[in-house]
Amino acid sequence: QVQTRRHVDELLDDKLMKVTKNLLMTAGPAMYPELLKKVSSLLDDGSKLQSPDFVDQTTNLIEKAGK
Repeated sequence: QVQTRRHVDELLDDKLMKVTKNLLMTAGPAMYPELLKKVSSLLDDGSKLQSPDFVDQTTNLIEKAGK
């Protein structure tokens, strides 16, 4: 649990998180409520970052934002 928490904290400080945050804000209107729930649940469990559901939806979001 502590390890996961520390990992999430490191991710929050990482530059990648800033990019992701900006992307999510830009694509905000296109976001699904389920994805928002998943994002908020990442703070409780960092391992969900690797889950196919989250990765696939984030990839789709990036593709939509890029168009």
